[in-house]
Amino acid sequence: MKDAAMNIYTTSRQRYVASDWQPFYMFGQQNIHYKKGNFKEALAIYVDIENQFPQSDAVHGARYVAGNIYFDQNNYRMAVEILARVDSTSRYFPYAKYTEALAHLAMNNMDAALGALA
Repeated sequence: MKDAAMNIYTTSRQRYVASDWQPFYMFGQQNIHYKKGNFKEALAIYVDIENQFPQSDAVHGARYVAGNIYFDQNNYRMAVEILARVDSTSRYFPYAKYTEALAHLAMNNMDAALGALA
């Protein structure tokens, strides 16, 4: 299923280069790479989305996924840095704040963890 989805995202990126959906195709690819454990590829796509589409709603999902990658790699400082940039209007915001709080807890910073949840 993931391979089929990746195929659709890749084809869409190639076929609809000028589409407003381009960052969402990229985010879909990033998410699949993350779920398959291809963290290097997922982070590379995150950087591309940040650089090419910083105003897109997709950037917040990409930040959430990138933050989770760093969290999974025990790089809690980088996870917090990225997760804190997810906009409060994004549907990923509550999940980002939760993961940010967990990262603060992993660094033994209870006050910051509570602050992330406030």
